[in-house]
Amino acid sequence: MEVENFYMLKEITLSIPEDIYRQVEQVATETQRDVADLFLDTIASHFPTHPAHPDRAAMHKEIAAYKQMHADLVQNISESMLQFIRENW
Repeated sequence: MEVENFYMLKEITLSIPEDIYRQVEQVATETQRDVADLFLDTIASHFPTHPAHPDRAAMHKEIAAYKQMHADLVQNISESMLQFIRENW
């Protein structure tokens, strides 16, 4: 996951063990990436890109119910439209 340039960035100072830095530096060299970008991408990959809505479970239930009823809804609207056309045309 590569972090896009349009994010607002907050500059920080981070102290990490030397061995971890060397490992990241080696991966950055092997992949021809900047060490700071590799750290940022690694940290960002552990967080959701969009926060979950508090009503997420309820929304998923509504979506599941809609999918289950979809065929009936389409059938009903089709019948209603046909009846309307017969009566008004």
